[in-house]
Amino acid sequence: MRDIDEVFLNEVEKYKKLLIHEALLIELSKRGYQDAKSNLGKAKQVFLIDVCLNYLGLGIDFMDLINEAGAGLYEGIEHITDYQGDDINEFLKPYIEKAIQRAIDNDAHSVNNQ
Repeated sequence: MRDIDEVFLNEVEKYKKLLIHEALLIELSKRGYQDAKSNLGKAKQVFLIDVCLNYLGLGIDFMDLINEAGAGLYEGIEHITDYQGDDINEFLKPYIEKAIQRAIDNDAHSVNNQ
């Protein structure tokens, strides 16, 4: 494992405790509090990794997958006012997957154009 991967995974461990306050973070995020949105994104890093693991082996480096998925996660959090369900993960997952798919498509497109 590369050092950057290990550092990232260690940081993720620190954010797990934020999940205790998930409902509060969701509510504050809906009300537009940027710190809450940021903390919700941090709390969802383990979920983000779980989604990314489904896309390993498709030609994109793990950390690149994480970065792209992170962009999708934060896009989903920006749309949190649309969230009405019981499972925040199911709300955020399509945003994450769309960002990953876009990265895979861009990578394939750049390879085809070389």
